[in-house]
Amino acid sequence: MQIALLRHYLSQEEFQAWGWRVPFWISILLLMIAFKVRMALEETHVFLELTEQGQKKTESQLLNNFRDAEIRKRMFLLFLCVSSSGVILFFCVQVYASIFLKTTVQISTALADQLSIYATLALLPLTISAGWLSDKLGRKPVVISGLIFGALLTLPAFDLLEKIGVNAKDGNNLSVILLGIILIGLSAILALVVDPQTALLAELLPARSRNSAATLPHNLAAGWIGGLLPLIVTWINQHWDSSVAGLWYPTIFLAISATIAIKYLPETQIEKT
Repeated sequence: MQIALLRHYLSQEEFQAWGWRVPFWISILLLMIAFKVRMALEETHVFLELTEQGQKKTESQLLNNFRDAEIRKRMFLLFLCVSSSGVILFFCVQVYASIFLKTTVQISTALADQLSIYATLALLPLTISAGWLSDKLGRKPVVISGLIFGALLTLPAFDLLEKIGVNAKDGNNLSVILLGIILIGLSAILALVVDPQTALLAELLPARSRNSAATLPHNLAAGWIGGLLPLIVTWINQHWDSSVAGLWYPTIFLAISATIAIKYLPETQIEKT
């Protein structure tokens, strides 16, 4: 979104000269603010109680996690059904959709960036709504609905983007509006998974092992699944000489995750952690 806004307000020369550095400056500022806020936070009473009881043993806790069958199971569920699926949906919605519009559909960069901004802005209220739903209905049904919708609708959505985008290139306002609606719909699917994810990271695991047990699968998902996703999608597209064949990979991944989540993912909202 930052890149899109900068491209909109800066000339090409200004963006190439210094504009591309602005997101890095903003990131540094946000990091400083986050560090300051974190230092001001008080530890939870559960953490303080464990510390007083001498139960917080960080040097062996990760190994202890793998020795516990239930924690191993929940770490796997967190990795596959929540963190990896969230990364995949984020890539499809926030990254690949914009690239797809610019390269495959070949609409103007300005229009693609504008549509991406609208979809990103819509993600905020959609995420809040998904959080409200997860509080009312539970984490599990909201996450599973996001996984199912993602598996069923990602490929059709990109097919529609390609077909409708042909008219959008000619300045058809209705086509542009339809492209925006499709992108916002994809953002709604993303919100269904990533908002309950935050609560699940804390609720899925017991307090004594929560830090190490949640950090490992979550970061593996971001680095392994998220890092390799662009390469895999591009390779499949090139291998099959198709603009959307690569999206079968995230579609199948989400379908498998949804199937496993339906059977094994616990409802954490009502559990005592």
